[in-house]
Amino acid sequence: MSDITCSATCYPDKCSFSWTKSGNEVSNSSVLSLGSAHRNQAGNYVCTAKNPGTIETASSAIIVVEIAYGPEDITLSPDIKSYTFNEGQTLHNITCSAKCVPECTFSWKRSSTVIINSNLLSLGYVKRGDTGIYECSARNPRSGQIVNSQTVEILIRYGPDMVTLSPNQLSFTNNEGQLMSDIRCSASCVPVCTYIWRKSDILVSDNNVLSLGSLNRGEDGSYACTATNPELNVTTESPIVVIEIRIGPDSVSLSPPTLNYQMTEGQVLNNITCSARCVPDACLYTWSKSGAVIVNGFVLSIGSFEFGEAGSYVCTAKNPGSGVAVTSHSVLIESKEAATTLTDPETRQQTTTIIVGAVMGGCVAIVLVVLLMLRRRHVICKCNCVKTDSSPDGIDLPDTPSKTRTTDQSEQHTQMSEIENTQHTYEQIGRNI
Repeated sequence: MSDITCSATCYPDKCSFSWTKSGNEVSNSSVLSLGSAHRNQAGNYVCTAKNPGTIETASSAIIVVEIAYGPEDITLSPDIKSYTFNEGQTLHNITCSAKCVPECTFSWKRSSTVIINSNLLSLGYVKRGDTGIYECSARNPRSGQIVNSQTVEILIRYGPDMVTLSPNQLSFTNNEGQLMSDIRCSASCVPVCTYIWRKSDILVSDNNVLSLGSLNRGEDGSYACTATNPELNVTTESPIVVIEIRIGPDSVSLSPPTLNYQMTEGQVLNNITCSARCVPDACLYTWSKSGAVIVNGFVLSIGSFEFGEAGSYVCTAKNPGSGVAVTSHSVLIESKEAATTLTDPETRQQTTTIIVGAVMGGCVAIVLVVLLMLRRRHVICKCNCVKTDSSPDGIDLPDTPSKTRTTDQSEQHTQMSEIENTQHTYEQIGRNI
């Protein structure tokens, strides 16, 4: 530090000088020489001039000597290194102090970012965003020197406020046996939450993952994930997740369960209904006859029976979601007259006998007709060959005995009788057929 010189005029003798600091003399000359400054030399200095002849004195203005130093001895009050609060609780002020000349300036940082330009950390009602590592910095405004305090960790416990799901879907509809993707739940918690999954208040998972894999029909229902803060004992539940499984049809029932009906023409056949279980949507039904769909519905309504309605009927139930289809047992509807003809043993034997007889009779008739035609040609030929009494062109022929002509006429009569008998036999066969 440079010397400070004090001067004054005295007569007749020269003035005497002295320097005092806070009333205490520190020099008896006109020069204040502090040399290498030290913080204890700081203070208010006054120079006093004295006339030795008259004993009169005069004082200079106060010289303020300030020695800059610090910051030193930075401290926090209260001297606590770690705080844990529940969200909403009050954190009392934390004061930072240090020795500085001139007076230090202060700031508070959280995660290396300045949040307050003051020596007072005042958070009041703490929020989850207040969690972090805090540090106070003291700075000498003249020298620019900075000193940091010890760190203070503040931990705010909170949550869970809400539970989110991934995928963010609240309704699933899958086929039985289909692979179900995992559903995960999560929540913001300090400390980390614990999780469970329940189905209708029954525990199905003790973590945040609902993993059902290949779906079985008993796994449909309502699921919810619960997140719990283990220290605050606060719980929050996710939205309900509804899982539907397309089920059925397993089998088709008929009412009445009769599978064979014997009907007469005009007889009324009561409605036949089919039923099956499909989930979640009702089954779709069709009735088919000989492979062709005839009814879109679960009721087969024939009413007054007609012969053309005889046949085999099948009901098909289909799950509209999965496309799975199941058919009922065949329902056989027969005409009673046709069934009697075709099924009675005696009638079947009689029918067979008639058919065989008809075939044989037809064959015999054809043979007889052929023989008859040949015979008639032979008779005609013989008749044409009989001699007459007169000859052509006036030529006299020898007399032929009358016995010969008589014999020929008798043979003709016999042949005609045979023809008539053959025709009668043929007509009789035709009537039997």
